[in-house]
Amino acid sequence: MTEMPLQAGSPAERPPDPGAALVRIQSAGWELSIASYSRSAVVQPSPALRAVHVGEDEGAPRRGVLAGVAEGSAATPAGARAAAEAGLRGLAEGYFGSSETLGTARAAGNALAAINAWLFGQARPDPTRLGQSVSLSALLFTGAHVGVLHVGECRVYRRRGGVLTALTTDHVRHLPDGATIAARALGADQEVWADYAEEPAAEGDRYIILSPRARDLGEAVLRAGLSDLPPDVVARDLVDAASRTAPGQPMTVLVADVVKPPEPGLDEIAAGFTDLPIRPVPAEGDVWDGFEMRRVLYRSRYTLLMLAQDSVEQRPVVLKIPRPGMLEDRVFHAGFLREAWVGMRVKSWCVARYLRQPAGRQTSLYLVMPFYKGETLEARLHRAPPVGLLEGVRIGLNLAQAVSDLDAIQVIHRDIKPENVMLLPDGSLRLLDLGLAYLPGIDDPGDTRLGGTTRYMAPELFRGVVANARSEVFSIGVTLYRMFSGGRFPFGQREKTALARLRPDLPSWLGGVIASAVTIDPERRLPNAAALAALLEKGLARGDVVLPRAGPGLFGSLAFWRSLTAVFAALSLALLVRVLTHS
Repeated sequence: MTEMPLQAGSPAERPPDPGAALVRIQSAGWELSIASYSRSAVVQPSPALRAVHVGEDEGAPRRGVLAGVAEGSAATPAGARAAAEAGLRGLAEGYFGSSETLGTARAAGNALAAINAWLFGQARPDPTRLGQSVSLSALLFTGAHVGVLHVGECRVYRRRGGVLTALTTDHVRHLPDGATIAARALGADQEVWADYAEEPAAEGDRYIILSPRARDLGEAVLRAGLSDLPPDVVARDLVDAASRTAPGQPMTVLVADVVKPPEPGLDEIAAGFTDLPIRPVPAEGDVWDGFEMRRVLYRSRYTLLMLAQDSVEQRPVVLKIPRPGMLEDRVFHAGFLREAWVGMRVKSWCVARYLRQPAGRQTSLYLVMPFYKGETLEARLHRAPPVGLLEGVRIGLNLAQAVSDLDAIQVIHRDIKPENVMLLPDGSLRLLDLGLAYLPGIDDPGDTRLGGTTRYMAPELFRGVVANARSEVFSIGVTLYRMFSGGRFPFGQREKTALARLRPDLPSWLGGVIASAVTIDPERRLPNAAALAALLEKGLARGDVVLPRAGPGLFGSLAFWRSLTAVFAALSLALLVRVLTHS
C-alpha cells in the first residue's frame, strides 16, 4: 500500500452535473453516499460499467451493499460490453444469492469462480467473445467492515484522515515494448485468482474505484480530486482529468463515502426469535401452538427435549424448549437463538433438520425438529457387541460427511461427541445440537471464549486458537476412538493409549487413522473431515482386515471377510454418488 497526504478542499459551489449518478443509501445500518460517472467519446458501446446493489432489494439484507466497476475486453466492442455486464451481474447474483452462513470473502469468491467459468466457456463457440476478459473491482459493505474485491486492472483508493491509500495492485504483465496486458482477469483462464482484503469501516472514509483507462492519474490530480467535494463532483472531475491524459478513451469512476457505518457488534442472527417469550416448562398433555406434548426425552439445566405430535402436519416432532433459567445465562440464550438461525439454513442429510414454522404460528421460544427413531452413539458404544470395523467405519464416514457439509457453508460445530450423534435404523446418522456452532464468516474472530465439551476439544483451543476444520477433526477422532474402545478416551492421565491395545481384532491402519486425527500438533493433524474420510475409505479398499478370533467355517474364513469388505466399499461408493447427486 502507498500513502500520500492530502490537502483539505472546500465544498463545491457549482451544482452537481446531471450526468453524475448519485445515490444515498441507508441499509443494514449503513449510511452511504455513492456517485459514479462514465464517459465514452469514441468507442460505443462503452466496455466500462458500474453498478450499485443493495442487499435489501436483492432479498439478502445481511449482505449489505455492493458497489463495483468492471471493464471488458474482447474482439468487438459489443463483446467487451457484454463481458463487463456479465461480470458485474454474475458477481451480484452469486454474492446475494449465497448461503447466509458464508462469510463475505467465501460468498464473493464463489460468485467470481462461477462467472469466470461461464465467461471462459462462452469464449470458445462465439467469435465476438474471442479473447474476452473482465477487470473488476468491488466494494462490499457488510457487517461493520468494508471488503475490497479485485481482479485485473481497475484501481481502488481509500481516503481516511487526510491520507490517500492505494488498496489494490494492478494485475498486469509488462511486455518488452513497454506495453502491458492483463495478467489476471475474469474469463481469461479456467481459474481466477482474485485479491480480497477487509477492514473496519470508519465514518468519513471515502473509496474510489477507477476503470483501467482512468487509472493513470497523477498524484496532484488525485490530491485535488479527493477533497471534501461531494462524491458526484469528484467522480466527474476525475473523469475529466483522466480524459485529458487519454482523450477519446471510455472510462468510469465510482466514489463511495461512508456517511455512517453500522454500530459495532451489529448482530441480526436472532431476527424473528428475540421477541418470543419463554414459557414455563410444559406438562405431558399440554398443547402449544398445535403441538400436543407427549413425553420428556431429555432434561438439562437450561433446556428439555419434548416428544410432541404436530396436529397441523400430522407427524411426530421433537421440541427443544428453553427453561426459564436460561434467561439468566446470556451466553446460553444467545447460543439457543444461534442454533435456531443456523439450523434452519443447514441442508444436509447427515445433520439434524430444524423445521421452520409458518408466520404467526409460534407464540413462544422453542425449536422444532423431526423425531428421529434410533439411539445415540453414546448409547451404542456401551451396548454389546462392541462396534465392529464395518459398522464403525460407516459411522465415521457419515459423521465426516456431516462435518464436511457444515464446513462447506462455514459452520464449525464445536461440540462433536457421541451424545450428539443419532444413529438411525437405516444405517444413516444425524449430527445434533448446533447451539455452540462457530461461524467464521459472521462471528468475531477475536472472541476466544471456549465452546464445546472439554475432553473432545483440541488442545490449541485452550490457548486461544479459533475453532476450525482441524479442531473439528480432533473431536471426530476422540469420538471414533471412544466408539471402538467401548467408551475409553484416547488420552489417559499420563499417556496416550493405542487403540490396538484395546481392540486387537481391528486392523492396524484404523488405529493409525484415528491417531492422525487426535495428534496434539494441529499442523500435523489431518486438515479436515474430508481427508479423514478419504483415509478410512483407502483403508477399506486395501482389504487389510485383521480376522476376529472365530472358529472354522464361513465366518472365520479370510474369503468371507475380504468379500464383506469389498461389499462395504461398494456401498460407500454408492453413498458418495448419492451425496453428490443431492448436493
